[in-house]
Amino acid sequence: CMRDLFVSCPYGFESLLQKELLSLGVSKTFPRFCGVLIPKNMQNVFIANYQSRVATRVLWPLAEFNCSGKEDFYSNTRKINWSLFLNPQKTFAIDSNVQHPKLTNSLFAAMVVKDAICDHFRDKTGIRPSVDIHNPDLQLNLFIHKCVATLYLDTSGAPLHKRGWRTGPSEASLHESIAAGLLLLAGYSPEKTLCDPFCGSGTFLIEAAWIATNTPPIVTGK
Repeated sequence: CMRDLFVSCPYGFESLLQKELLSLGVSKTFPRFCGVLIPKNMQNVFIANYQSRVATRVLWPLAEFNCSGKEDFYSNTRKINWSLFLNPQKTFAIDSNVQHPKLTNSLFAAMVVKDAICDHFRDKTGIRPSVDIHNPDLQLNLFIHKCVATLYLDTSGAPLHKRGWRTGPSEASLHESIAAGLLLLAGYSPEKTLCDPFCGSGTFLIEAAWIATNTPPIVTGK
């Protein structure tokens, strides 16, 4: 796992994401729960972030270790050389997804990571970075599964389904990556006419237009 990027996607779209990444030129793909592993290199980071319509995040692995409980989880996290990834004068945030018999709360697990990072910098520099959940300089992702913790650097920044064209929230808006995935699963192509009489905010129509014009699913300045 440490040799690979983890490209996440909506549940059930793993095989579709795998097919899409192969079509974009990624050499190897390995489907996993809610995502696909691909070789860890910068070319694949750019391909997945810029061209994938189905992906939601592109995660670069930083560390992986066994954790039986809070104490060794904190200790192993604190041992990481965080100076390689974060300036203590910058901000960070942590998303977490945890399945563990003792660490049962994802928010608590994220707090343990936060404490370990802050204590690491406080010991080394006397100052600690701050948490900014809205616009962090560094976004981290934590996964714990079967007592194995993996910490990732999120190379995507904002989730990739946030294309950048929405000016505000709308009622029951459809996840853009899901809309694109459903169009691809339905076999939509530019030669076909798409009619959506209940279009709401127009997510299906916008995703279809981008597919038809071969436009990457990203808006500058999102």
